[in-house]
Amino acid sequence: MAEGLCRMLPKLDVECDVLFHGIDWIQGFGAKSSWWNGFRKQHLRKSIARKLGEYDLFVISWYTPNAFSDGFDLSPLRTYGRPILQYEVYFLGGNGYWQERLPSGVLDRYDGYLVASAVHEHPVTSLKPVFQVGMDLKPVHSFLQQREEFVVLFDFARKGYESERELQWAAVNELGLKTLELSGEYTFSEIEALYRRTNLGFVAHYEAFGVPIVQLQDYGALIASPQSSWVSRHALVESGASLRNAKELPFSSNFVFYHNYEDLKARLRESVSACDPRLIRSTLHNVQPHFVSGDLEVLRCAIQEFT
Repeated sequence: MAEGLCRMLPKLDVECDVLFHGIDWIQGFGAKSSWWNGFRKQHLRKSIARKLGEYDLFVISWYTPNAFSDGFDLSPLRTYGRPILQYEVYFLGGNGYWQERLPSGVLDRYDGYLVASAVHEHPVTSLKPVFQVGMDLKPVHSFLQQREEFVVLFDFARKGYESERELQWAAVNELGLKTLELSGEYTFSEIEALYRRTNLGFVAHYEAFGVPIVQLQDYGALIASPQSSWVSRHALVESGASLRNAKELPFSSNFVFYHNYEDLKARLRESVSACDPRLIRSTLHNVQPHFVSGDLEVLRCAIQEFT
């Protein structure tokens, strides 16, 4: 996410850096140490302080629970008097799960939010501005136009969703389709190499937002799910929309929804006969380009708002 943002900003003539150890720097400002380590850290802190003082805006792109935990102290950054934004795939203030669990007022910790998708499941509980800037993917591998066979990808297994996965496996095996299954750990390059070979990827469980869902489409794969609610933030709705009372959501033709075992087999047969990786990829780029290369106009508005 951070690297993608730094590919987008120069297009707006905005200089930027990704500080991969930035969080550690901030956390380390208050850490205690021995005399010698303390001397070294004091020198390092002065160097870091000078570096941070060069910026007009800070963006925290970090694992969401950590970015809002009581142990994460933003006060060292506040001393510079610069706005601090958070960049995530979605906004916690529009998510029912986090609305129930976040301490009152914690969303005010940041001055604003940049998100890949500003589609909300519940009415937003914060007055802080939220900008749907999308994301810049930059695939690791080249696009594979021709596929020798139809390949189905099973995501990492999720506890509590075993019955749905068994149904998917049964349908795929009955049709004799080739499969890939994610397990263990992968580098970005390794997992995208599997996405590149995939024609249809199953969603394993509810996704608040799925970056792999976008990546798979960008490599020419359909997305299959038993429920549209599992992928609701990928619906074709306006930025800022609340889905709380929505009964039917519009999706692009890249999404395959099914209701039962026989329906799944029928949809798989249709997908095998009609799958066109180039069409899937172009559909994503045409209807949701902000998920591929970002929305520079919205990002420009966000930068102007805070600088």
